[in-house]
Amino acid sequence: MQTLSLVDFINALGDEKAATMFGVKPRTIQSWRRAERMPRTRDIPLLIERSGGRLTHASFFAPVHEHVA
Repeated sequence: MQTLSLVDFINALGDEKAATMFGVKPRTIQSWRRAERMPRTRDIPLLIERSGGRLTHASFFAPVHEHVA
């Protein structure tokens, strides 16, 4: 299974589905997708788990300039 960046994962899943999966508001997902904010460090292991392994620790530290449109 390919590991995705957080931004790519959200883009593939969609804001609403990602919000439901991660248990956050869609506005939170939008801010993560736009790289305005990032998940709290303490929440990253839970997000990795909820992604079914498609996200890894590296997913949260990909260079932002590659993903911002």
